[in-house]
Amino acid sequence: MSNRLVIHFMLFSMLNYLQVVFTGFAYGGLSELSEDEYTSCSMGSTIAGEIGIFGYRPSVLMDMLAGKRAEVGTKVGAYMRSFSGDCSPSDLETALQVRKKLS
Repeated sequence: MSNRLVIHFMLFSMLNYLQVVFTGFAYGGLSELSEDEYTSCSMGSTIAGEIGIFGYRPSVLMDMLAGKRAEVGTKVGAYMRSFSGDCSPSDLETALQVRKKLS
């Protein structure tokens, strides 16, 4: 991708249950930030979990995604940023849209 992100995905089929699992990473993390940016960026996932993401509280976001099976998580380390998730094949577009909003 244009932001040096590498994505891997795989489709699993187990007992007539289809699941798409994906992960991605890019080099560059907290070590590239200034001291002023470090604190807010290192606490970003904690803050988002408490007050919400995309401008929505967690309970509202859960209601918006009701009926969809898409799970996405992100991580920012010292030298790498990454994401991972899984979803049903029919909800792949939703999962990738959530991933794009999180980055």
